[in-house]
Amino acid sequence: MLVPFPFLTALVVTALSLRFALARGLPMTARILLTSAGLIAAVEAVVVSLHFGYGVEGVIVYQRVLPLSIGPLMYLGFLTLALHGMKLRLAALLHLGIAIAVMAIFFVQRAILLTSDLAILTSYAVYIVLMYRLWRGGPDALTRARLSEALRLRIWLLGAIGLLIFVLALDAAIAAAFAFGLEETAPMMVSFGTLPLTLLFLYALTRRTVTVSADKHFSVDAFVRIDRLVREAELFRDAELTPSRLARRLGDPARTVSQAINQATGLNVS
Repeated sequence: MLVPFPFLTALVVTALSLRFALARGLPMTARILLTSAGLIAAVEAVVVSLHFGYGVEGVIVYQRVLPLSIGPLMYLGFLTLALHGMKLRLAALLHLGIAIAVMAIFFVQRAILLTSDLAILTSYAVYIVLMYRLWRGGPDALTRARLSEALRLRIWLLGAIGLLIFVLALDAAIAAAFAFGLEETAPMMVSFGTLPLTLLFLYALTRRTVTVSADKHFSVDAFVRIDRLVREAELFRDAELTPSRLARRLGDPARTVSQAINQATGLNVS
């Protein structure tokens, strides 16, 4: 390998995962799932580098098994912002159950490891579709997210979709290289393929974490009450909801409500 970009990718992804772990604006379940997805992706980057860059054959089974868990963990991490209770538990049981079962089969029956490429590509494709459906639901689909977080979380969700699309394309290209007897090109493809990923993750590290604004003019109490009212009364389903109507429900001046929403979301709402 010309440059150990996957090792650098692993370091950056680990740092990004820790940011999610400390994102106090996210539910604990979402933090655990998204952090787990990131850490597994970091381990996968190291394993790929060891295999293609340094010829370590003993890590092949992990290289072909670990990616099957990334899509489900990412999807469930965002799904926790849309579902709760029994529905969320059933979804976690289904998606993680299938992933663990398939991973166990490949780990035990190593003779069929060559077919894992198809399983990995299928997994990526399935979770690209599922996360896109969640994204298309708009901010209202993230019913468990605060008003200050919904729009920003949709950007992160869109970034996760883009990430899976890129990795799907890269893995498909590498699989095609092996299929057509061009194995010698794989290390270069891995090295240069992970470079844009590293740059993408570095950019993500510069973005704001999912937290409530701490601006000195921002009324935390006002926003907390707005957030509670919208979620408990399910006002997010009202397409004609305005700050003035919220103000009447809260008994606060419309200006206070608008200012709280503006500073929490970064939007200009009046």
